[in-house]
Amino acid sequence: MAKANAKNEVEIPADPTGQLKYEDSSATAKPGKVTLLSRNESPVPHDISLKGGGVNVEGDQVTNGGTSKITATVKPGKYTFYCSVPGHEQGGMKGTLTVR
Repeated sequence: MAKANAKNEVEIPADPTGQLKYEDSSATAKPGKVTLLSRNESPVPHDISLKGGGVNVEGDQVTNGGTSKITATVKPGKYTFYCSVPGHEQGGMKGTLTVR
């Protein structure tokens, strides 16, 4: 499980082998402004996006060591982080962000 640091930033790297998954399928953060970062070492494009609870934010697609980054204001509850590249979320590249 990925946990937010003191700045309420959560690192959720993409699988380095190019599989349609993140290294973590769950994460936690505190209410307020949260930043999600997803480093992608593979040549397959991925991003980090967040939806739920009125939030709908998509990050930039990155490859070969790039980092996709989003910032959103969240309230306590559960949100879905996912890759918005067509077919990736459906292929399993998603997880749950719990805000408490």
